[in-house]
Amino acid sequence: AMGISQDDTHLFVCSREGYVLTFSIQVVMDGVNIIPKSTLCAMNRELTVVTQTELRANDDSIQSLNAKIKDVEMHADYRLMLKDNYYAGQIEKLKAENAGRVEGLETEIS
Repeated sequence: AMGISQDDTHLFVCSREGYVLTFSIQVVMDGVNIIPKSTLCAMNRELTVVTQTELRANDDSIQSLNAKIKDVEMHADYRLMLKDNYYAGQIEKLKAENAGRVEGLETEIS
């Protein structure tokens, strides 16, 4: 397996024996120089090798979590809409109940 760092400055090559070879990539006038830097054994605690199967499983998990998040957001939006409708109804009810009072106060003031 091979990979290039995000900043395109290093090339990583993994062997079947569990070694990771690191190369420095340098762009020069007449092309590209690839310079060996180091060899890491897979037993190094800082090294993590991830297989495509694991990546697919993680991708599936992420998609599942995103679906759950959308579901929770939809339920929260629905509950908020129900509360909005309830309080809008309560406001209209209070307006109707107190409409006569408001008119009475307006006539007393004028």
